[in-house]
Amino acid sequence: MKTIVDGLIQPIVTEKSARLEKKHNDVAVLVDGKMNKTQISKAVQEVFGIKPLSVRIVNFRRKEKKTKFSVIAPQNFKKAYLRLPEGKRLELK
Repeated sequence: MKTIVDGLIQPIVTEKSARLEKKHNDVAVLVDGKMNKTQISKAVQEVFGIKPLSVRIVNFRRKEKKTKFSVIAPQNFKKAYLRLPEGKRLELK
């Protein structure tokens, strides 16, 4: 059985996420596609011990891939932007 903590997949480290972290203390995290804002907030609080001030979600839908023999179902995913309190950071290991 999956727990709420298993929904956090990985942090996203790009130029845009680094810029948002410096300017607004926002962190981008890849999460399970079935999680909502409250579940994401609880999972971050359990794993890192920091309660985010706000959670914004962006859904990504990929197109299905056609191969010679079949059609591969798309892997949808969700990205969450977490605004952290001033002076707090996620410790990534």
